[in-house]
This record gives sequence, C-alpha cells and structure tokens, in this order.
Amino acid sequence: MNEVESKRIIGKLQRKYPKKEGWAVQQREGKDKKKPDFLVERRNSENKLERVVVDAKPMKRISEKDV
Repeated sequence: MNEVESKRIIGKLQRKYPKKEGWAVQQREGKDKKKPDFLVERRNSENKLERVVVDAKPMKRISEKDV
C-alpha cells in the first residue's frame, strides 16, 4: 500500500470514527501479513477498550470513461 492510499484510508476511517468521540486511528507498519493494516480504538465510558481492526486490500475499479 502506498502513501496516497494510506492517507485516503485514514481519512475515511477518521470520518467514520471521529477523534471528538475518542477514536484514535493507528497505521500498522511492517510487511507481516498476519498484522492488520490499521487499528482504531477508544476507551468507552466504562473504561473498556473498544477496538476496530481494519485490513485494507487493494481493488481496481473501472469507471465509465475506461470502457
């Protein structure tokens, strides 16, 4: 995954899980395929950890202008 794709994914995750609600988006580095690409987590009102694991897979999309 390149830097442009990473920034786009982080932007989408930050819109879905906003910082003002306590969410923190962390990009996981490394070539290990067993680790997720992104980790989103926060502490809720009961001080329990809520976590969302995101594994991004590249997909090619064909638009109308390509046909």
